[in-house]
Amino acid sequence: MSLLHLHPDEPPARRVERHALVRAHNQTVVLDTFLRGVALSRVDVAEATGLSRPTVNVIVDQLERLGLLVRIGSRTGSVGRSAAVYRVNRLAGVVAAIVISEQQIRASLSDLDGVVVAQREIAKPGRGQLLRSVAELVTGLEVEIGVAPQSVRATIVSSPGAQDPVTGRLSLTENVPELSGVRLAAELSDLLGHEVVADMDVYLAAVGEHRFGCAQEADTLGLLWVSGGIGFGMLVDGTPVRGAHGSAGEVGYLPLGNDPFASRSRRRGSLEEAAAAAGIRAATRRLRDHYPTRLNLRPSASDVLDAAGEGDPLGCAVVDEEAKLLAMTIFSVCVTLDPAAIVLGGDLGSHPVLRTPIERYLNELSPFPIDLRSSALGNEAVLLGAQAVGHDLLINRLLNSVAV
Repeated sequence: MSLLHLHPDEPPARRVERHALVRAHNQTVVLDTFLRGVALSRVDVAEATGLSRPTVNVIVDQLERLGLLVRIGSRTGSVGRSAAVYRVNRLAGVVAAIVISEQQIRASLSDLDGVVVAQREIAKPGRGQLLRSVAELVTGLEVEIGVAPQSVRATIVSSPGAQDPVTGRLSLTENVPELSGVRLAAELSDLLGHEVVADMDVYLAAVGEHRFGCAQEADTLGLLWVSGGIGFGMLVDGTPVRGAHGSAGEVGYLPLGNDPFASRSRRRGSLEEAAAAAGIRAATRRLRDHYPTRLNLRPSASDVLDAAGEGDPLGCAVVDEEAKLLAMTIFSVCVTLDPAAIVLGGDLGSHPVLRTPIERYLNELSPFPIDLRSSALGNEAVLLGAQAVGHDLLINRLLNSVAV
């Protein structure tokens, strides 16, 4: 951050206004220096920021009174004098990350260093109890680590579906029908009493892979998530592309796999019907009479993929169909958006048995190379992405709070 300076020939009113602006800016500069995660003396801060020692002394005292800094000891200088050493109070600001999925709710609290200090998961409750259960989960974690509710500055909540950018209402939430029409951010904020940001799970998974996973160097990134549903998250310079209606990436509605004009396809999408978990199970039933198999009569989608990895003929046939559909999906995205890398994510999409046949079909389809990668984070990608977005928001909120 650059420093601001006063100009002596300004009118008095403007000078007062500018003085307040300079003071707030300098407070932000000092706090930002501590937020880099190091322990510093006042001399260290003055040297790092270029601010005068008296200015740094005043600001450090203010930040300590606000509870944002804590003294952690002292350091002996070269002439024998000791200097107090401070670091940011990690629990002065906490952010919650929530992942709502088909079967469960996962929650974590992270501190100012981005370190997870508490984490818990519960089974998804019945209809009518979802948001209250989320709020109780966050409150329980606050009690667990002993922070006051006001220390939680924001919650990032992830869910399937699309969020209308104007109304905030969710749609296309077939895998979690309790969320259909819900204004997730607003309603959860009313229960928690602080800011809530809601985002699509696949967008946050893409953020997770970009920050911590297999595509940290990619400036543009697409993530194809295959699990109980199918979604696609696109990042440009680390920022999700959400579209005019919040539904960018709903590739489950691509006219592939099943009849896109069938009524059921309007509800879930023809590709999702064919290639998500239910589609893999349906393909297994359809092909069972044509291939020998060791699979039982009601295998899960994961069981089918595992069997293919062991050479089971029925499993291999199903995987071949699945890989062809996913290759067509990826190719459709690449000829439209041309991301630098495509990540296969989700518990099914990242299964090791899928990548090789998908690459084979992509080589047949595409006149240009497609950089295909398997997720390094698996199902953790969504929660890690939510934590990363939350940490960024937390830092911005704290910097803005001292600049007021």
